[in-house]
Amino acid sequence: MIMTLPEQANSITSLEDLIIFIRAFYMDFNNNKEQWENTTLENFLEAMSAWAEDTMEHHKHLKTTDKLQLNWKFFADLLMAARVYE
Repeated sequence: MIMTLPEQANSITSLEDLIIFIRAFYMDFNNNKEQWENTTLENFLEAMSAWAEDTMEHHKHLKTTDKLQLNWKFFADLLMAARVYE
């Protein structure tokens, strides 16, 4: 059974799952660009930043910031590497 992108995102439990998701994410962009709101890097990064900030504020308001137990450094490393990796 083929999972949708949201289903894949919700099932990530390992780096291997993340790699598979990123490939599917890229393919979805190439195949369904007309369904994406943010099709330029500038708009995509702006939306990513805004969503992260809103999520943080939401969790602060609910006093559930402990639910944000992610490896943020890995994600930052991933973004930094994508700038120059060929």
